[in-house]
Amino acid sequence: PETAPAHAAMFTGIHPVRTGVLSNGHSLHKRYRTLAEHLAGEGYATAAFVSSFAVDSRTGLDQGFQAYDDDFFPGLRGLSEIRLAKLGMRVIMRFGDPMQFRTLLERPAENTLGLALDWVRDHGNRPFFLWVHVFEPHAPYETHGAVDAPDVNHSEILANEDSVTYDDKLEDQLRQLYVEEVEYTDRVLADFVDGVRDVVDRPISIIFTADHGEMLGEHDIHFNHHGLYDEVLRVPLIVVPHKEGHMVNRIPSQVRLMDIPNTVMGLLGVDEWDGVESSNLMEHANGLQDRDFSGFLMGRMERSRTEGTLFGYRVAQSQGKTGDMLKFLWHFDQNQTLLFDLTEDPGESTDISTSQPEAVSAMQTQVRKELGTAAPEGQGADQTELNALKALGYME
Repeated sequence: PETAPAHAAMFTGIHPVRTGVLSNGHSLHKRYRTLAEHLAGEGYATAAFVSSFAVDSRTGLDQGFQAYDDDFFPGLRGLSEIRLAKLGMRVIMRFGDPMQFRTLLERPAENTLGLALDWVRDHGNRPFFLWVHVFEPHAPYETHGAVDAPDVNHSEILANEDSVTYDDKLEDQLRQLYVEEVEYTDRVLADFVDGVRDVVDRPISIIFTADHGEMLGEHDIHFNHHGLYDEVLRVPLIVVPHKEGHMVNRIPSQVRLMDIPNTVMGLLGVDEWDGVESSNLMEHANGLQDRDFSGFLMGRMERSRTEGTLFGYRVAQSQGKTGDMLKFLWHFDQNQTLLFDLTEDPGESTDISTSQPEAVSAMQTQVRKELGTAAPEGQGADQTELNALKALGYME
């Protein structure tokens, strides 16, 4: 549940532990082919419009996109590409207070979607693959003009979190802001999809998903996406096919963001990738597959990496029993383990690890196997990039 690793998996069909994109600040190596590169080779126009520094071109996610718009400077378009402006930005982020410069590191969904729609108007007459990324809803939560919006500054809270007490009133206020961000996102995305359909005179496929969820106080984790509980792992994944006969009902089995590349290939009727971990979910929808994929989990306890790494598994207890899930968590640095029966305990409130030592041992063995296939850690961020990620609330 972290932005750069999740998107790297989404576009390569390979688990982050095997690409080395283990955290924000790491970048995808060019040896890994992306979905955009594959489709560009098939003759598709490719473009991406993103709303946060966390997925700017430094991450390597721009591979294969003929247009990659990550210009967050307000006012003058193209300023971020000017060498002098880049130098000034590095000075600001290195020596200034990063939280004061968030407007240089992200942009509102409406702005990003407007630019993307302009691109569709220019390129929508040919086959195209378009990725549009919006940063709402994401901490820090902000109001979008609601008349009853709570009077609370989430950015200020995050900047002084060590001295903040999350009482019931503050938690309710922040949840209200989060809901407002969800409603705003729903509204502007609906307008964008309508706009695209007005411009493009043929059916289009749409995939809507997220890189991670948010903890809204559950398990005493407040308004971020730390930990590995299901609130941050289970995200929307909605596929709207462009062809009749590809109508998709709810897929009850566990799927993964890694499954998006070959699902897109299946939708478009192009040859699927071999040698990646991606599955074609259209085969699930058409009854050609009936299985749960194990989910190898990786995350961290807090914004500070010094608090340690979490690993885990979300896995079907037995073949053929779709939805009958066990969830294993392992705080690697402290060697603490948790085990949950998600069928009986979807809220992950009762640890059953002491009564299931064989399951715990099997899961630990599987985690070690996964780590044995890990790639070297991806290229890391410099201090300027780390400060930018700090400004967006990703780390201390």
